[in-house]
Amino acid sequence: MLEHTDIVLAQDVGSKAACIAAMLKFGYDPHKVIMVGDAPGDCDAAEKNGVHYYPILVNHEKESWDEAVAVAFDKLRSGDYAPYGAQKKQEFLANLGG
Repeated sequence: MLEHTDIVLAQDVGSKAACIAAMLKFGYDPHKVIMVGDAPGDCDAAEKNGVHYYPILVNHEKESWDEAVAVAFDKLRSGDYAPYGAQKKQEFLANLGG
């Protein structure tokens, strides 16, 4: 995945929301940014910054990553991620029991 990545920000930069905000200052289009994560805080950080979120589902990690590669990233590139992302968020919440 790193060969397709322009920047990687980790905990040493700050909170997840702060990392996304810092990245957006470089001029990235929020509609072309995706936060991949497995926790509610990851989703919140994405929403706080107006970027997309793709969940890695607990106990379905391999399937989640496979789908990210096969479906999610193509939808992001084509500009058709929003409806798909809303569906994935519902799956994420259901997976967490919420």
